[in-house]
Amino acid sequence: MIKLARFLITHRKTVIIFFSVLCIVSILMLPMVKVNYDLTKYLPEDTGTTYAFDIVREQFGYPGTAEVMADNVTIPEALEMKNEISSLDGVLMVLWLDDIADINTPLEYLGSDVTKQYYKDSKALFTVQFKEGDSDKATVEALEEIERIIGEGGAIRGSAQSSRSLQRIISAEVGKIVLIVVPVCIGILLFMTRSWLEPFLYLAVLGVSILINMGTNAFFEDVSFITFSMSAVLQLAISMDYSIFLVHRYMEKRESGLEVDEAIVIATKEALSSISSSALTTVAGFVALTFMQYKIGADLGIVLAKGVVLSLVTVVLLMPVVIKISHKTLEKTSHRAFMPDITKLGKFMVKGRYIILALILIVTVPAYLASNANSFVYGETNDTGEEIAEMRAKIAETFGESSPVVVLLPVGNEGKEAELAKALAEDEYVKSVQCLATIAGTAIPYEILPAGVEENFRSEEYSRMIVTFNVAGENEHTERAVSRLREYVGSYYDTYYLAGAISSTNDIKTTVESDYKVVQFISIGAVFLIILVTFRALLLPVLLVLVIQISTWINMGIPYFAGSQLSFIGYLIISAIQLGATIDYAILMSDRYLEFRETMDKSDAAAKALSTSGVSIITSALILTLAGYSYGIVSTLPAISEMGLLLGRGAALSGGMVLLVLPQLLVLFDKPIRMTILRKREGKSK
Repeated sequence: MIKLARFLITHRKTVIIFFSVLCIVSILMLPMVKVNYDLTKYLPEDTGTTYAFDIVREQFGYPGTAEVMADNVTIPEALEMKNEISSLDGVLMVLWLDDIADINTPLEYLGSDVTKQYYKDSKALFTVQFKEGDSDKATVEALEEIERIIGEGGAIRGSAQSSRSLQRIISAEVGKIVLIVVPVCIGILLFMTRSWLEPFLYLAVLGVSILINMGTNAFFEDVSFITFSMSAVLQLAISMDYSIFLVHRYMEKRESGLEVDEAIVIATKEALSSISSSALTTVAGFVALTFMQYKIGADLGIVLAKGVVLSLVTVVLLMPVVIKISHKTLEKTSHRAFMPDITKLGKFMVKGRYIILALILIVTVPAYLASNANSFVYGETNDTGEEIAEMRAKIAETFGESSPVVVLLPVGNEGKEAELAKALAEDEYVKSVQCLATIAGTAIPYEILPAGVEENFRSEEYSRMIVTFNVAGENEHTERAVSRLREYVGSYYDTYYLAGAISSTNDIKTTVESDYKVVQFISIGAVFLIILVTFRALLLPVLLVLVIQISTWINMGIPYFAGSQLSFIGYLIISAIQLGATIDYAILMSDRYLEFRETMDKSDAAAKALSTSGVSIITSALILTLAGYSYGIVSTLPAISEMGLLLGRGAALSGGMVLLVLPQLLVLFDKPIRMTILRKREGKSK
């Protein structure tokens, strides 16, 4: 490492050019990163929902859909509007009242049951199917034209509109969150560090690694909207420690009298161990997510693990060069430490260890029980916030809720299909049924239907039926509606498949519940082994993991006592991230304790460890906490907001537990810790 550090500062121009080229290439690759907004894509391949979606994509395509409501229109005006929408480049077909009834007949003769689904209170509701997918550019452009056609009084809902709204919201919110997090980070670092220049060096170096990480996402087929919106800020907050450790080591060496080059070399060598162990435990938590059957975990875990590795490499290779280039300015802009000395506080807390440990013990049991007794939501979490909620409510006020489910049936028996469609149409939860039998009847030869209609509902192997329910969300009504749908279809067909948001909930629930145990086992086991190798002490990994795990139980138990529901996916992901991202607080504290324990008694060593590592822990925890809460407060997307709040609160709890509880445990278990050390740490002697 010493040779590498010397090489870096000697050939610093080459290093700068190398990273500059990487940044330019990454910027060019950013537009190539594709974002996926459909979370059902991440279900395991062997689930019924995944198989159904694969059939739909292969044999029918997977076009976007939307329901469009026009307000204050007559039937002739609505028909003219339908024709205008149908003529748009990105629109495949539009279904409305005229497709099932003679609109020249007076409404009172058609019957309210027929008309109320399509025309009511001078409002018309069209079902639009697009030529391309929900998030395709052509679909987005068609939706913009549809908005113009229906005017301000209209509204749009459905998967295509939700996807479009997600794209707009994420583009806007990522910028807002960055504008909040970056100044906050600068403020925290200015207060916690000893040079006005330090925060900007940290942000510059980590900014390079974040840019490279974002650009290299182009090598993946796509990334989820959750990963796209959260990974950059999380990488910044989680990796900030690496730069802080290295620069502070450099300053210590300079204060000890070493020349600049020698201080950089020695600091890089000594900081590498703590930086590497910190990065490894963080990566372990993210890698554990890749073992989820529900592949949203792998999507987020791989990108974040890649980001942490890139941050580690960038800090080790680029930061020594940056220090060399800016060392004069770094020293000229030094200032006194604003953070007060917490040595006395550390001694006071160690003296009160039995009270602190008793309180934590009292809290731990109910927190553990509460974290396992939460009320969870298992379905898709891409609800798109206030704008879409308002539009959905506006349409629902007149036409009720709407949740489409695609039913795939074997071809060859049009009569049975028609009977099933008729039976479903009479169910209390069914709003409409669309298939060839309902659109054309069984007497009309399908060959004379308009181009595209037959292909949209029948392939060589399957017939497609779209059943639209009058309920939405994840509740007992949608569960009962899907259950009744399965009963109906199962009474007519032995083999069939369902594809839809509300019908996929059971598959998601089964998958993520089994994933939780796997992720917990792997993340805890991997972190345990890394700490064991780092400290070569058998008991220490147990204590460190326990401290972070207790903070996780408290974090996840709070929603239970608040009476709120949690997304199980967010619960699972944040549980792993909290362990991986905050265990380094405990590692730093323990490392300093063992170092001071060589020359001090256990109480003084704990107090000294707390006072010397406290600033770094508080800084790191504050940054991650505020980054998480920024997502929680700014984001209007429930999935992102909830994960942000859990992460922010988890970082604060982990930091607090390490500062309050870990020193007490180190003192209490000092003898067994020292007895279970496998061998002396390098460079240390008793």
